[in-house]
Amino acid sequence: MAPDIGNNASGADCERKEQLVETVPVAEVNCDNLNIIWPQLIDSIKKAQLISIDLELSGLGERAGCMRTMPERYKRTREATRTRSILSVGIATFQFNGIDTDQRRELRYKCRVFDLLALEERPFVVEPEALQFLSSHGFDFNRVLTHGIRYSKTDSKGGAFHSLWEEIIASGVCIAFHNGLTDLAFLHEHFYAPLPELCDQFVANLADWFGEREATDDYFAMDCALWDSKYLAEHQQAQAFSCTYLDYVFRKAQRDNQRFFQNEKPHLTVKFAKLRRNVRQVTKFSQLNCGLKESFMSGDLVNVQKQMLCQSYAQFGHCRYRMNCDKEHDVDFLLDLEDKRAQIRRERERRRRAKKEETNEKGEESNGGGEDEEEESEEGSGGGGEGKKSGTKRKRGDDSQQRIKTLGKH
Repeated sequence: MAPDIGNNASGADCERKEQLVETVPVAEVNCDNLNIIWPQLIDSIKKAQLISIDLELSGLGERAGCMRTMPERYKRTREATRTRSILSVGIATFQFNGIDTDQRRELRYKCRVFDLLALEERPFVVEPEALQFLSSHGFDFNRVLTHGIRYSKTDSKGGAFHSLWEEIIASGVCIAFHNGLTDLAFLHEHFYAPLPELCDQFVANLADWFGEREATDDYFAMDCALWDSKYLAEHQQAQAFSCTYLDYVFRKAQRDNQRFFQNEKPHLTVKFAKLRRNVRQVTKFSQLNCGLKESFMSGDLVNVQKQMLCQSYAQFGHCRYRMNCDKEHDVDFLLDLEDKRAQIRRERERRRRAKKEETNEKGEESNGGGEDEEEESEEGSGGGGEGKKSGTKRKRGDDSQQRIKTLGKH
């Protein structure tokens, strides 16, 4: 269901101003600490109700003419998996941690985020656009080269990543991707087995991985083993998101959840659980800043104009000319613009309803005045009838007296 934000498009009128999530701690898993962090990584996966996986790749291959049939898309993706490589495997585990017992408005989850650096031993292709994209998002290529966990597709059966994927599949945990066809294809090719030639065979393998789930009485158990946030944003909302790239979907969902919290509606809260002390001592952590901007928290949407926003970024989440483009490349700016438009639409609708109600009230008053005049008219006509009757009686009395006088003369 699409979030029902209501009339309060911002948090300006709400008393609950604190942000639910401002930073996300990410634990780096590399060749130096893999053996130490491995037990807690597997334990977190097995206890989770949901994990999300996101791969960082050295390239996506040929992308011209993306609107193909599924077999054609699979063929192009399969070709890319043979020449491009996985640079990082991001895993976030979500363990259900109960609900608010007082008002039942808060669903609580414990979360851990791991970033596994990967370095393929065989030569692979690196695309300039992929390098620019990763660099703009703070990806550290030096860490991959010096601390990456080495793997080889030809020896995947004995590799750490193959063992990790086997553990994930065996756990039966629900897995979430974003536009997951590419990620699933790379996972299959690099950590499991060479991709089959035909798309139908690939789909059959996915069915083996994510078979039918057993029925359960747990209300919070998920009834699907494989989720795709891009598909959900585009097709499974009462009101589909206007864009479906990852930055937009995440930020919009985060802002909507913050509004639910501020307006005391059902919402999610995430607590980031600490790793064990011996693991923390050998683990490099990075703090991913995802705090909401002050303009959103204060409801200040002034100076938000469409012409200030890069339309390529707004539609697709990237701009080929970003280095030289003087427009805004900010998803919060885009969402502020949408909120401002929504406010204008709501204000117009409010004025339209008010005008309609005013017209209806005037119509009722007009109809009520007509009825009063009609009643007065009926009363006046009734008085005239009585006057006519009285006049007739007097005339008849005069005629009788005249006849009596005439008879007396005779």
